[in-house]
Amino acid sequence: MRLGSFSTNRSNEWGGMVSIQQFGGDWTTEKLERLRQYLSAYTRILSKQSFSFAYIDAFAGTGYRELKEAGNPANLLLPELTEPESEKFLEGSAGIALSCNPAFHRYIFIEKSAKKLVELQIKLQQDFPDKAKSIIFSRGDANTVIQELEGSRRVAGDVVVLLT
Repeated sequence: MRLGSFSTNRSNEWGGMVSIQQFGGDWTTEKLERLRQYLSAYTRILSKQSFSFAYIDAFAGTGYRELKEAGNPANLLLPELTEPESEKFLEGSAGIALSCNPAFHRYIFIEKSAKKLVELQIKLQQDFPDKAKSIIFSRGDANTVIQELEGSRRVAGDVVVLLT
């Protein structure tokens, strides 16, 4: 569980109930932007090599998050996110990784909650249908799943980026 995270239930665009993850603060937005920059540079560098590489998110969640109400926008690091035209649902690390160009060869998303994993799977298959064959969804404790993947280059690749 991520520090400061909680879920609420709402209906979604797919017609079902989802648990919206609200966690962190505007520092989470900054962290995810840094992740975007890092992964972009990382995939650019590794794409010039002869080996395959994978992205593993050990605590994948639902793949998106809702910006928490943060009080006075003047005190925020990124106050523009509180403006009405901003997206209410923000891309999480899964979408950021799948949006990288050049792409990873394989994506492995681990989530302990069956409900969150199903939501993640629906969202990613809808938003990234061209990458469906490269994505593995695994339900369970991250430590156990990672140990099971260890040594399986066929699944993970030669180089792995692990996000916890």
